Amino acid sequence: MQMQPVATKWLTIKDVIDMIGFGKSWIYQHIKDGTFPRPIKIFGTANRWTLEQIQNWMEAAPQSPETLNEYT
Repeated sequence: MQMQPVATKWLTIKDVIDMIGFGKSWIYQHIKDGTFPRPIKIFGTANRWTLEQIQNWMEAAPQSPETLNEYT
Protein backbone atom coordinates (compact mmCIF):
# COMPACT_ATOMS: atom_id res chain seq x y z
CA MET A 1 0.00 0.00 0.00
CA GLN A 2 1.50 3.32 -1.08
CA MET A 3 1.12 6.30 1.26
CA GLN A 4 -0.35 9.48 -0.16
CA PRO A 5 1.65 12.69 0.38
CA VAL A 6 0.23 15.03 2.98
CA ALA A 7 -1.10 18.28 1.54
CA THR A 8 0.69 21.42 2.67
CA LYS A 9 -1.36 23.81 4.76
CA TRP A 10 -0.44 27.38 3.90
CA LEU A 11 -0.70 30.03 6.62
CA THR A 12 -1.19 33.76 6.22
CA ILE A 13 0.41 36.32 8.52
CA LYS A 14 -2.89 36.49 10.45
CA ASP A 15 -2.85 32.70 10.91
CA VAL A 16 0.71 32.87 12.22
CA ILE A 17 -0.12 35.74 14.60
CA ASP A 18 -3.07 33.75 15.95
CA MET A 19 -0.89 30.66 16.44
CA ILE A 20 2.11 32.23 18.16
CA GLY A 21 0.58 35.22 19.92
CA PHE A 22 3.12 37.79 18.65
CA GLY A 23 2.33 40.66 16.31
CA LYS A 24 3.30 41.35 12.72
CA SER A 25 6.17 43.72 13.52
CA TRP A 26 7.63 41.19 15.99
CA ILE A 27 7.46 38.44 13.35
CA TYR A 28 9.15 40.50 10.65
CA GLN A 29 11.86 41.76 13.05
CA HIS A 30 12.68 38.17 14.02
CA ILE A 31 12.71 37.07 10.38
CA LYS A 32 15.27 39.84 9.80
CA ASP A 33 17.26 38.63 12.84
CA GLY A 34 17.15 35.04 11.57
CA THR A 35 15.25 33.72 14.61
CA PHE A 36 11.92 33.11 12.87
CA PRO A 37 11.17 31.18 9.66
CA ARG A 38 11.07 33.16 6.43
CA PRO A 39 7.78 33.04 4.53
CA ILE A 40 7.61 31.45 1.10
CA LYS A 41 6.57 33.68 -1.79
CA ILE A 42 3.67 32.12 -3.67
CA PHE A 43 1.68 33.58 -6.53
CA GLY A 44 4.08 36.48 -7.01
CA THR A 45 3.67 38.73 -4.01
CA ALA A 46 1.79 36.57 -1.49
CA ASN A 47 3.84 35.44 1.52
CA ARG A 48 2.85 32.22 3.22
CA TRP A 49 4.32 29.90 5.83
CA THR A 50 3.69 26.20 6.00
CA LEU A 51 2.04 24.81 9.10
CA GLU A 52 5.08 22.56 9.50
CA GLN A 53 7.47 25.57 9.55
CA ILE A 54 5.55 27.23 12.38
CA GLN A 55 5.03 24.03 14.35
CA ASN A 56 8.77 23.25 14.13
CA TRP A 57 9.61 26.78 15.28
CA MET A 58 7.16 26.50 18.19
CA GLU A 59 8.65 23.16 19.28
CA ALA A 60 12.17 24.63 19.20
CA ALA A 61 11.25 27.90 20.94
CA PRO A 62 12.30 28.32 24.58
CA GLN A 63 9.61 27.44 27.09
CA SER A 64 10.85 29.14 30.27
CA PRO A 65 10.00 32.82 30.94
CA GLU A 66 13.69 33.70 31.30
CA THR A 67 14.66 32.41 27.87
CA LEU A 68 11.41 33.47 26.23
CA ASN A 69 12.41 37.09 26.94
CA GLU A 70 15.12 36.62 24.31
CA TYR A 71 12.31 36.31 21.74
CA THR A 72 10.40 39.41 22.81
